[in-house]
Amino acid sequence: GGYCSRGLNSRSTALHENKSQDGKRGYQFGDITKAVTKSLIGKRVSKLTGKPYEFGDLSRKIDESIKDKIVDLTGKDDYEFGDLSRWVDAQIKSEVGKYTNKDYYKFGDLSKEIARRVVTGEYTLDDLFLLLKALALIEASISPVAGFMPVKLLIELLNFSIANDVAGRVSS
Repeated sequence: GGYCSRGLNSRSTALHENKSQDGKRGYQFGDITKAVTKSLIGKRVSKLTGKPYEFGDLSRKIDESIKDKIVDLTGKDDYEFGDLSRWVDAQIKSEVGKYTNKDYYKFGDLSKEIARRVVTGEYTLDDLFLLLKALALIEASISPVAGFMPVKLLIELLNFSIANDVAGRVSS
């Protein structure tokens, strides 16, 4: 065992220390990976960036592309950290404002409007799904709002849930 180990180590060391007559170094660990990456990926990245490939070019290009899309979405001239979050927040508040017929959003407006619709009988199944999605989004329980929902409505939701569960199991 010792001979093979010494033999491999000496050959490996020789590869690392081996320089040809023209002064170039011999094979080093990772040379093949670097060559494959540069030839296969580098060519494609070079087409995207318009310059010879350097490590990190793809990440920078993706970052630039995402920021450009966010600028297009928000209508701003330049990207600033947090732009997407602020835009999403404004869009959600705007949609909730339309749904509740209010100019501004205050926490609880959505559930209050759905409760009002349920109590007056003006609700649709979409209203209930919107409530359930909102509760799931903030990881809240349906228990606090279930108190104002008619029993018939809760049974309909349960039946719908069971039907979807069964359909999902049958199709998979």
